[in-house]
Amino acid sequence: MSGQHTLGPWHILPADEWTSNHGMHAQFGRYDISAGGVDPRSDDYYLVGSVSNVNNSDANRANARLIAAAPDMLEALRDARDMIALERQSFADCNNVPELTDGDDTDNFVQIGGALFERHDAEVVADYDRALAKIDAAIAKATTGEGA
Repeated sequence: MSGQHTLGPWHILPADEWTSNHGMHAQFGRYDISAGGVDPRSDDYYLVGSVSNVNNSDANRANARLIAAAPDMLEALRDARDMIALERQSFADCNNVPELTDGDDTDNFVQIGGALFERHDAEVVADYDRALAKIDAAIAKATTGEGA
């Protein structure tokens, strides 16, 4: 996958029988996801994709909603990633141990990325790192197709 996705907002439309001004044709039995206008006959209408609904299931409508929300979710996920990364760094900066002293039990300390943490703080940093890795994988899947 390369290039930028079609900008949102995206809309869901049950596909009725229609023909657009450009000769496009649709039938019942699916949800169309569009960008721009919501009227298939308008010049600013752009069909992003369709979800089959021939069996008229709630899951199909839910799938269409999920797809239509994708641009908004990607933007929110990027914002959340930035905030989590900043919080992780702040936590790490406030909780790393500059150096061990003679009386410290070395079993209670863990090194992460060159910084030393008490074991319980290291677990929090590792939780942040796991969350950030999941977010990065989801963003990569949405933007580059990696992991798809």
